[in-house]
Amino acid sequence: MEIRARYVAVGLFTLLVILAGFGYVWWKAKAQLERNTALYDIYFEAPVSGLAPASDVQFNGIKVGQVKEIAVVPDDPSKVRVRVDIRQDTPIREDSVAKLEPKGITGVTFVQILGGANHSPPLRAKPGQEVPVIPSQRSELAELVASAPEVLNRAIVLLNNLNEVLSPENRKALTQIIGNVRDVTATVANRRGEIDRTLADAGAAARNIAEVSGRMRSMADRMDVILGRAQTAFDKADTAMSAARDTFARADVFIDKDLAQAAASFRTLADDLDRAVKESSPGVAAFSNEGLANLNRLLREASALAASLERLSERVESNPQSFLFGNRLPEEPVK
Repeated sequence: MEIRARYVAVGLFTLLVILAGFGYVWWKAKAQLERNTALYDIYFEAPVSGLAPASDVQFNGIKVGQVKEIAVVPDDPSKVRVRVDIRQDTPIREDSVAKLEPKGITGVTFVQILGGANHSPPLRAKPGQEVPVIPSQRSELAELVASAPEVLNRAIVLLNNLNEVLSPENRKALTQIIGNVRDVTATVANRRGEIDRTLADAGAAARNIAEVSGRMRSMADRMDVILGRAQTAFDKADTAMSAARDTFARADVFIDKDLAQAAASFRTLADDLDRAVKESSPGVAAFSNEGLANLNRLLREASALAASLERLSERVESNPQSFLFGNRLPEEPVK
């Protein structure tokens, strides 16, 4: 009996030592875990199917912690609060977001946290919050599930519309349209030669139009040259008219001044002769013998001078330009 009692005491002592060792290891692990992790809350407005305590929490695809608690928000039953325990060195920023993602096809989900920008400050607990709150967003699967009823309704509407389009009347009309298209295609194939000739004629017409356009451009260039020459002729005509006006003005001046002065001089000469004759009347007898011949010659020359002045006056009045510039050869007409 003493030997048996001794074995029992040794066994109990060994068991106590083992339990004490496990307790020490658990205490150290708990202290280490509490010292190197931080708690965060995440509020999801969608169902969290497949998520359970101890589920993984990843940051940009790297496991950084686990889910510690899942509970419905008492004040808002449409939301689910998920408390996660992650490493303190995880760079959770104010613009970081969390979402649920499936793990394979098993139906198990995990929390995925997407990192924010470098310039964003670290996430801290706000007044009234027990722990910092990471904003959440719906995952692609949740968006798909949420939009599934709307997609289904649209599919039903589309099928109904398709059924209306494919009604017997519409199917009959569609069959007729296909038959008409087949007939048109056959007609086009049978008249391919005519179509080719029509296209060739259209090409020839286009080339003829291009040729006519070129000729019209050439004709327009020639017309420009002709108009330029006509403009030059008109300019020369204007110059000639200006010269003629100057000539007539000069002729008027000559008639008004020079010819009038010549007539006045002739009258003065006649008066002088008349006066001389009167003064010399006592010696007419002496003069008739010696100076009669000279007087007759003087009178003939005076008469010739008067005739010449008369002809000159008529010439000036009839053609003053010829009198001033002489006879000019006619200019060749502008071609």
